[in-house]
Amino acid sequence: MTFRKLFLSVILGLSTLFASAQSMKDAGSWIATSFSANLKDLTSKKLPSVFKGTQIYVDPEFRFDENISRLYGYFADVGLTKKISDQVQFIGEYRIGGKRELDAYILRKRLSLGLQWSVPVGDFKFSSTTRFQMAHVQSSDLDLKASWRQKFAVEYSKWENWGVQLSHEFFVAPISYSSTNWRSQFQVKYKIDKNESVALGYLVQRDLENADMDFVILASYKWQFKPSNSKKQD
Repeated sequence: MTFRKLFLSVILGLSTLFASAQSMKDAGSWIATSFSANLKDLTSKKLPSVFKGTQIYVDPEFRFDENISRLYGYFADVGLTKKISDQVQFIGEYRIGGKRELDAYILRKRLSLGLQWSVPVGDFKFSSTTRFQMAHVQSSDLDLKASWRQKFAVEYSKWENWGVQLSHEFFVAPISYSSTNWRSQFQVKYKIDKNESVALGYLVQRDLENADMDFVILASYKWQFKPSNSKKQD
């Protein structure tokens, strides 16, 4: 199958999923952005070795429900990643934003800490991310309640600027260790240039406690600061 046929098949599949989601009781959409930079690229001075392999980021996001007609949540993740080895990195993240409760948006905050393992195998990249999130105020929202999260993903990027990714994530209660939710995603990614990329995808998640399911269209834009004349630091 040529790439053109594959791309058209993906677009047709996503269009079908979108049409199906619109017919659901509560289709949603998550619009995400990401802005990141390596610390070494933000200064001309040599950084202490403890900051080697450290990247910082800010990820604003807007989430819609009611068949993509109402903004039910907005937030920004502020975090850093620290490379521990060629395959492992630490992730620390703080989220602050608002979630719609009746006719008002209530402040919500959470802290998330974790490790990510990833390894390339030919045109594939396999990854596993383990995180524990702690919420300031307990909520029924899957992303705003205390839980342990385990995510597995595989990305295929045979083509120069294109890639596809599949992932599945489990959510586990911290005290009972019972599985509470799961979330599956499919995304098509396109690299615009060395700094920018976009992605389009689809997400399905299920609450195992009440059997509720969500069907969500995903769209994202990422920008990473990469100065063309920067010098690498040891």
